[in-house]
Amino acid sequence: MSSRAVQLLIATGSLLALLFGGYTVFWHLSVSGVQKGLERWASDHRERGSQVSLGRPTISGFPFVVRIHFERVDLAGQKNSWRWIAPQIVASVRPWNRNRISIKAPGMHTVKGFKNTKILKLEDANAYFQLRSGKLKTGVMRLAGITLTSPVSGSVTAQSLALEIKTDANIQTRTNISADNMALTIDVRGLSLPKASGLGLKEEISRLFVNAVVIGDIRFSDKLPGVLNRWREGGGSVEINTLGLDWDPLSLRANGTLALDETLQPQGAMSVEIEGLEPTLSALIEAGVIDARTAFAAKFANRTFAVGGSKVRLPLSVQKQRLYIGPVPVWRLGQIRWK
Repeated sequence: MSSRAVQLLIATGSLLALLFGGYTVFWHLSVSGVQKGLERWASDHRERGSQVSLGRPTISGFPFVVRIHFERVDLAGQKNSWRWIAPQIVASVRPWNRNRISIKAPGMHTVKGFKNTKILKLEDANAYFQLRSGKLKTGVMRLAGITLTSPVSGSVTAQSLALEIKTDANIQTRTNISADNMALTIDVRGLSLPKASGLGLKEEISRLFVNAVVIGDIRFSDKLPGVLNRWREGGGSVEINTLGLDWDPLSLRANGTLALDETLQPQGAMSVEIEGLEPTLSALIEAGVIDARTAFAAKFANRTFAVGGSKVRLPLSVQKQRLYIGPVPVWRLGQIRWK
């Protein structure tokens, strides 16, 4: 081998060593940046009165990923108003894109609050968050094999749940363009509600999905009732582009607008296309949920607004905890307690 070739080989090796050494330093600087960001996040929440315990996370993934493994995460709100205890959580970022965070968190989660303790079992749990200037831009969560157990309501299960949130500025709606708007998509498959047997309907809801835009700025600075009340007073509302429910024998598609009244109960109006309304009403009568007079009025509205076959388009509204089909009240809704 000529001396020139040897020199070239040495130069190439030196360059590769320099690049590798430089990238190693870059990876460790990324780790340091992630650790400092995590510490700032925990410190900020502690200053607001929350409790944050992340244990002793371990870091791995060199050279292409910064992976943080939390053995146990314990978070609690002010005055222990709520608490979430999670099993192993693994968060990952690419050194060259620390604004995109991926998370895996299957296992048994304990959620305390709303007057009781719930156990959430997830066979699979994945999420990613895209940040911009330290704030959430996009969040996507996908869960599978879900079981939520409560001493009050028993067990609720679902085959899968997908959730997507977008907080990009200037999301356009039918009524406004605002930087405070938040796009929200929820899709639940195979939702099993044991107490649904009391309605005379099947226990499993095949699919429930919502595509909506939350209008108004929601800032979680204190307890939920206060947050919701400020949002309501600021003109907050939810513009529903599509709401779908497949719950045999009922199939429903709707769009409209919902808000909160002065008692923080839902109110609003929607246009609804329903299939299978009459057998659903018959099941509700048999279960004693509604009386025959109410069902007759609803069936009359069904036949009046029918567009052919078994489908019907109806105006639906919620006022003062009552559900109306046109002018006919068909169901009294239970009060939502946000505390």
